[in-house]
Amino acid sequence: MRGVAKALLVLGVVIVMVAIVAGVVGYSWWSKHGRELKEAARRAHAEGVEHGEETDDQGCLDETLTRHRQSGGLAQALADDVFLRGCLSASERTDGFCDGVPKRRQVMASATWQIRRCAAAGFGDPFCRQIFVQVQDYCESDLSRSERAGD
Repeated sequence: MRGVAKALLVLGVVIVMVAIVAGVVGYSWWSKHGRELKEAARRAHAEGVEHGEETDDQGCLDETLTRHRQSGGLAQALADDVFLRGCLSASERTDGFCDGVPKRRQVMASATWQIRRCAAAGFGDPFCRQIFVQVQDYCESDLSRSERAGD
């Protein structure tokens, strides 16, 4: 039993040390790159709003998928996410845009829908699903319903 207790103690110490190192590295990285990341997000949101003022919901999604196709990676996925959020906030409503979009709390239906939409758009990367998470968030928000209430 003493061997198991020692192993658990060592494992606990290793986990704490890894957490401390990860925290220090994360803080250091954020200190160096946080400002430029915030600025990139601000620019992407502004571009999204500007584009949204000239198009509808579907146009926002189409442009985001085009941007996603042109470049990849985590940083671009985050920029796509912020762009789409800004674009949808300013766009004209597209009739039927939210038809068939599952609620986020419907976890399995949500994941299946996201995967199918990414596949239909020609994507298999792990970042594509976040685009459709934004669509779900939008369709559940007051933004998608506000002007529809008068229809």
